[in-house]
Amino acid sequence: MRAHAERLSLRTAEDRIIHFIETEGTNGQLVLTQSKKSWAAEMGLTHEALYRTLRSMTEDGLLIVSGGRVQLKPTPHS
Repeated sequence: MRAHAERLSLRTAEDRIIHFIETEGTNGQLVLTQSKKSWAAEMGLTHEALYRTLRSMTEDGLLIVSGGRVQLKPTPHS
């Protein structure tokens, strides 16, 4: 409940997605057990905003989305 409340206080869809993956996933990877529409609603987003943000994050090289798996791309350490 605490993570859910914290997530809803985040301003951007990108921040909510990252927070969800980090708190509910394992090693930067989340396997969805629900539809993306349901996932969007759980994060307080419209499904359109979720799809748009997933596409943008994928194009920016931040995420890998494959079916029901969403993975944060590892950042190279300097």
